[in-house]
Amino acid sequence: MADLNLRRTVVCAAAVFAFSGGCVLAASFSSSAVGTSGAAFLEIPTSARIEAMGEASAATSRGAESIFLNPAGLATLSEGGAHFQPRRESSSDPFGGLVPSEGGWQDLSEAAASPSAGMSSPAPSSSAGRSEMSLDYSSLIQTTYAGAGSYAYSLGPAGVLAAGFMYFSQAPQTAYDSLGNSQGSFTPYDLAFALGYAGIVQGVRVGGDVKLIQSQIIGGTSGQTEAADLGVQVPDVGDVGQGAVDMGGSITNLGPGLKLGTQASPLPTDVRGGFFWHAYPFLGFAMDVNFPENQDPYVDFGTEWTYAQPSWAAALRAGYDQSAGRQSLGGIAGASAGAGLSWKSFSVDYAWAPFSDLGMTNRVSLAFRF
Repeated sequence: MADLNLRRTVVCAAAVFAFSGGCVLAASFSSSAVGTSGAAFLEIPTSARIEAMGEASAATSRGAESIFLNPAGLATLSEGGAHFQPRRESSSDPFGGLVPSEGGWQDLSEAAASPSAGMSSPAPSSSAGRSEMSLDYSSLIQTTYAGAGSYAYSLGPAGVLAAGFMYFSQAPQTAYDSLGNSQGSFTPYDLAFALGYAGIVQGVRVGGDVKLIQSQIIGGTSGQTEAADLGVQVPDVGDVGQGAVDMGGSITNLGPGLKLGTQASPLPTDVRGGFFWHAYPFLGFAMDVNFPENQDPYVDFGTEWTYAQPSWAAALRAGYDQSAGRQSLGGIAGASAGAGLSWKSFSVDYAWAPFSDLGMTNRVSLAFRF
């Protein structure tokens, strides 16, 4: 009961913090600030799984790829290392009764007999030395590309250390002077490097990271700045129906602005909170509420269907990002879909998101656990 009360207290505190942060900074966190922030590449998701679920990441991010999403998710590496969301059902689960465990999936009856095996009763001390590497690549619209890589290492009960990078680039562009004369070509790019840490305190995952950001634009003009991300995840806050609810919150891209030449722009700071509801043994629903620095608040919705066998698991996902949907792009902009496959210590995820006449994005993520 004490643990449950602590978790509820943390959730309430996070909700109050997120709300007050959004209210205090309302002058900037609104549509009046559209186009004023720099380093926009930091807003690109670094996970095909998360993008397919409408970018709802507060309570759903897991493993090494969490370093740029919600760093608290890094701590799941101490809980069993499964890539998909843990299944928190009773032993009467009629859909196979499998929960994630190290190296695959385990029957609930076995997990119940051995509390140290399985995600719902983690044994952090047995996770020391466990590692995960994640790689992500996306072909964006109009010859633009983005990618990320991350590595996380479990220290057992001492927590999880992680490092990662993300980049954004375009095809070579032609530079012109004020008279319209060609001045050769240039290739703009953006880079970010991060170091992070996460741990579990009384069943609550907490994490953070610091990152170095660099951008280069026309004429070799470049700039550099620093930023930090903070996050929390609270598994099993309570039940809705027969399904457990996880909650989470994060603040990303906290730091001084990025200066390119004589122009300085604030970073795209985002305050978000959300939940993941394990509605059925095979189906979960997620929602995030976002307070971004450069537009009005918006919501993300996502769902994940999972089919698990002892050595492998598959998933289908769909979502909706209100931020993309309200940009007057037409069609079904804002919608997303994807799938995933996990086999023993390897997983691959794919996400698809349309942008009407501008085209579509395709994202692939790979993860290796060892």
